[in-house]
Amino acid sequence: MPAQRLVQGQPPTREPILLVHQVSGTFLQSENQSTTTLNDEVQNENHWPLPSDKTVRWRLYEIRLRGGRSVYLMEHQVNEHVLTFRPGSGPGSIPGLSPILTTREGRTGSPPQHWRFVPVPGTGANYWGIVPDQYPGYALGLYNNHVADDQWVVPTPTWGGPPTLFHAWSAVPTTIPAGDDDEEEDARLVGEDEGAASEPRTNM
Repeated sequence: MPAQRLVQGQPPTREPILLVHQVSGTFLQSENQSTTTLNDEVQNENHWPLPSDKTVRWRLYEIRLRGGRSVYLMEHQVNEHVLTFRPGSGPGSIPGLSPILTTREGRTGSPPQHWRFVPVPGTGANYWGIVPDQYPGYALGLYNNHVADDQWVVPTPTWGGPPTLFHAWSAVPTTIPAGDDDEEEDARLVGEDEGAASEPRTNM
């Protein structure tokens, strides 16, 4: 049986992106689709044409943890809130809640704000599983595996293996409408996390 091809390189960090779910063809967006995003959950949508504001745009920032591995902050471009993982209701419970947008904690964010972008094997394209760093046995997918728009985006299990095509997202560079004045330094990496990397929990 031929070996599965893995994506080479890293997701883009130098420009705003649209995160597109490959099975449904929808994109990741804040729930309220407005300029008030604090504590918003996230869902998938398929509006066309794309909204002319920043409600569908994200920016990734790489955080280098001790030990040489990288995680990412997922910053929503409206108010610079970052996607934050929410565990289950108690220790060992299934983390089935949609992540929410919160204020970044410190320069490099807190462990629940750290996400891995894991290549999806066998696709032959730059598709990524978006994995909460603290729960590597899960990746973001659509609630109850519903292939439709306007669904909650939630952690779904990978069953001990790599992310599957259902977990696959592409990071599509997208332009910002003329007149926005994002600073050039925003495209740079956040830098190294001087604290010790948190221990992941598989919760499987």
